[in-house]
Amino acid sequence: MSRINTVVSAGLLAGLFDIVDAFVFFGARGTPIMNIGQSIASGVLGKAAYDGGWTSFSIGMGLHFGITVFMALVFYLLAMIIPVIRQMIVVSGMVYGLGCWAVMNYVVLPASKSGMHPVFPPAMGPQFYNAIFAHVILVGLTIALVSRSALKAK
Repeated sequence: MSRINTVVSAGLLAGLFDIVDAFVFFGARGTPIMNIGQSIASGVLGKAAYDGGWTSFSIGMGLHFGITVFMALVFYLLAMIIPVIRQMIVVSGMVYGLGCWAVMNYVVLPASKSGMHPVFPPAMGPQFYNAIFAHVILVGLTIALVSRSALKAK
């Protein structure tokens, strides 16, 4: 698989796992799937995203998968220049996922139009634990494992 195919595949698979987790976790708590996509879109559309129906839901899904492909690209580039990432791919992927969670919560969300401003330290509860699980395992580890064979060929 080419490098670009590896990055795109890693990002799309991580994005799929992450969004399915969000649909299940928040859906079980009564949040309609439509609102989850619109919540992501609110990062660029603000509160108007919640009035945009399927259009804003689709924008949110595009943003979500664009972000996870970008996360995969950053991981891949870091792994190409930092040998220990390739040598310890599983641990590196998990640590990277934790870093992605921190950047999303304390850089991206506050800079967006979503109106979300997470507190530090975060409240320890089901939502926090699910977010950590999703980013460490479903995003970081997935990106690392999908990237592993292409990085070995480097």
